[in-house]
Amino acid sequence: MSNLGRLSNDLLVEVLTRLPLKPLYRFKCVSKSWQSLISDDYLRNRHHLIVSGVFQHGSEISYISTFNSSFKSTSLDFSLSHSNSTLIDCCNGLLLFYSSLTTSYHVCNLTTRKSVALPNPSQKSQISTIAFDPCHSQHFKVVNFINWHDHGAGLELFDSQSGNWVQHKVCWGVDSNALSATVRYSSGVLYLLAYPNRTIAVDLNTISCTMIELPENANYGCYVGEVGGWLNYASVSDGNQMRVWMLRDKERGEWVLKHCVSVNNMGKCRVVALHPKRDVVYINVMAEQKLVGYNVCEEKVEGVWEMGEEEKGYLVRVCVFPFTRYMEDSLARGD
Repeated sequence: MSNLGRLSNDLLVEVLTRLPLKPLYRFKCVSKSWQSLISDDYLRNRHHLIVSGVFQHGSEISYISTFNSSFKSTSLDFSLSHSNSTLIDCCNGLLLFYSSLTTSYHVCNLTTRKSVALPNPSQKSQISTIAFDPCHSQHFKVVNFINWHDHGAGLELFDSQSGNWVQHKVCWGVDSNALSATVRYSSGVLYLLAYPNRTIAVDLNTISCTMIELPENANYGCYVGEVGGWLNYASVSDGNQMRVWMLRDKERGEWVLKHCVSVNNMGKCRVVALHPKRDVVYINVMAEQKLVGYNVCEEKVEGVWEMGEEEKGYLVRVCVFPFTRYMEDSLARGD
């Protein structure tokens, strides 16, 4: 009987994960068991993954989505003072804007078309980034790096759960001059590239730093992120080879080469995202202004998203994230 009940739940999950969010919310009222199932992490993790590429061209923002495999311009008339602000970062469907006139930040959710203003930080930031993972929490964080030191920096952290900025200190373990402005967020950790061949992992829960030596020198076309719970490093070298490495032993710093494929026919390109569950690498082909999803296991292209002449612009960030109820909840304060 228990097996039949489990099978019934599995079939129900397959149906529910194909529904939009609004009817999914209504179905939580059917029964306590449905409410429990719909609220469960298992269901949330089964939701479709969205590939979202955010571009800025002048004052306009465009984004692409695997829902329609094309570029879609969007108006930001729902956001707060967006015309006087600059888009400085995005993460899993949330955009971070900064206004130098008022020294203020606001966060926009393109999925729900909501916007929320943050309280002003106490100090001016040198690097700002937003951290949001809808798989783990409905709350987001904004991280400001301030007061650089020889081997560390001050850090001011905003948490949407508390609504406050809190100051911390971090020590990189390397010369601060070696750090690049490239910051990636994955599963509660910020990864900062440090030349020539290191990444600094900043745990936002403990505010502690770990230095990880990369398997090869970092370059403009490289990317660090988690795939299936393992830290991966992908890079394009000399414009013709893409290599994907996995950190097999974090304590010993042991990397293994998972894939080495030719991308010679793509011209100048760089890795801009990794699929969080599968070995699919997203590549920005700069000369042709397009984004390519490349399956490195099967060595084939899974998707191509192209920009028209009127949409060409600066690629801000590409994210691959789940479409979940947390996308609706993330800017609840903006209602």
